[in-house]
Amino acid sequence: MKIYSVLKLVSTDLDDTIKHYQSDNFQLSTFNFQPYPLSFLEANSQLSTLNSQLKSEHRKREWLAVRVLLYKMTGEIKEISYLESGRPYLIDNSYQISISHTRGYVAVILSKTHRVGIDIEVLGDKAMKVAHKFVDEKELIYPETDKITKAEMLTMIWSAKETMYKCMDSREILFREELHMDVNIPLFEQSYFPAHETHTPNRQNFEVYYMLQADEFVMTYAMV
Repeated sequence: MKIYSVLKLVSTDLDDTIKHYQSDNFQLSTFNFQPYPLSFLEANSQLSTLNSQLKSEHRKREWLAVRVLLYKMTGEIKEISYLESGRPYLIDNSYQISISHTRGYVAVILSKTHRVGIDIEVLGDKAMKVAHKFVDEKELIYPETDKITKAEMLTMIWSAKETMYKCMDSREILFREELHMDVNIPLFEQSYFPAHETHTPNRQNFEVYYMLQADEFVMTYAMV
């Protein structure tokens, strides 16, 4: 499904640390919660209680940041639960939801009509170190460009496969062997990868869209 062409930044919040994007079939938001202490996130989440199972302050802030973002997106307090596969869902079934977080950022995508997946990864050299675990040799051959470094490219592939994994709702997926990206296309700061999976008999095709935020993060998202 072609969605990149109609994705628009529609508003910002909390001094531009929250950014809201809109498309015909989904809404997507990111939140850089690093500047905010736990007390601020608690107050803005609109929740009366905090998850008692969370021990570290970082995990508490991360958990609250997702709830702050979800409240900003919907204007309502939404309760999140999880399937056995780990996929999140809203108790009131008002939207399909996917969530991602990485070192001070969270991202949420919502759709009333489609299953969705999202992943956000802070840029760094981690993907370079573990590329052998998730990248097929064919995916290491891509058009060279001065716009995107090798570390950014590998992070995008890693993130895109995480997004596919979330859309598929199955735990036993081999990223290197069963999730495949067509990276032999021109690369930009925002575009998409054609992709497919060989994990299921359906051999589903994907269009995994990406956004590269220079010096900050890579975000990928998809609908099925």
